[in-house]
Amino acid sequence: MSKGGFLQKNWCQTDAERARRSLATWYDSHARDLPWRLTPSIYGTWLSEIMLQQTRVDTGIPKWHLFQELFPTVEDLARASETEVMKAWEGLGYYRRARLL
Repeated sequence: MSKGGFLQKNWCQTDAERARRSLATWYDSHARDLPWRLTPSIYGTWLSEIMLQQTRVDTGIPKWHLFQELFPTVEDLARASETEVMKAWEGLGYYRRARLL
């Protein structure tokens, strides 16, 4: 283990708070504008998390918009047939993710 920095064995509350503030400041300056962050919802965020597993963000964004249009709520997604979901998922790969939605 390192004697200092982030691998320090015994962090005190002050160190943890400083790291938290530093990370939040970095995020404020560098966070990407992603559609699920503009109008955050549990469903939209969850959908993005599933879609972006093993998928590039620039590939996932248009599909996320399509899913929001076709299946605007989790209830709409649950009512959709597997065929509808799989058709909308085309291009994302790893179709098991779509089946588990």
